[in-house]
Amino acid sequence: MEPLTVDNGYLDSQYNPGGRFPAVTVSGRSDVSISSYLVCPSRKLIIGLGKRLRDPNGAVTGFSIGNHLTSEDPQLTQAMWKFLADTAGEEVVVKFSDDEEFEEIAGYQEIGGDEYDDISFEDYLRSGSQG
Repeated sequence: MEPLTVDNGYLDSQYNPGGRFPAVTVSGRSDVSISSYLVCPSRKLIIGLGKRLRDPNGAVTGFSIGNHLTSEDPQLTQAMWKFLADTAGEEVVVKFSDDEEFEEIAGYQEIGGDEYDDISFEDYLRSGSQG
């Protein structure tokens, strides 16, 4: 089991109502560079969720990109819902860039990624099912 950490420090007050995401390090280290992905292993597809946010007890409470919550990004939210529809009936899991098997996952096609064989959000949202 991985140590309990806060992966993204304090978000500014505009995106941190009531100080819900304080800067806390539970394990003595802060994993600011850890990224989160929604992964469909059977289709070798991933979609980036941003940095994981944790409460003071270490529970994942959400994801952020920069200084905003991932859920506030309309294009990413649309792509994520399409991803879930496209992969219905398949195993879909959330993985982190510090997972042991992430090296293999990093080779999957990323929706919204910037590598040669990735697919942009625009193209993905225009396309039919990826099944």
